[in-house]
Amino acid sequence: MNGLKSLLQSRKFWIAATGLAGVLLAEVFGWDEASAGALADALVVVATVLIGAIAVEDAAGKIGKGIW
Repeated sequence: MNGLKSLLQSRKFWIAATGLAGVLLAEVFGWDEASAGALADALVVVATVLIGAIAVEDAAGKIGKGIW
């Protein structure tokens, strides 16, 4: 149960889930291929940058605490 709780509190998980939801919504509403592709590209870029920034922040915090 602790693993599920930490997953639901993870910022990286919610960013990835939001990106996936956006792509699925475009598919459900039947957007044309160009619009859906543009949305998917934008979501991938934003999610990648945010997840990367969070990973760097987490690593810096561990280095600062002497964990690494």
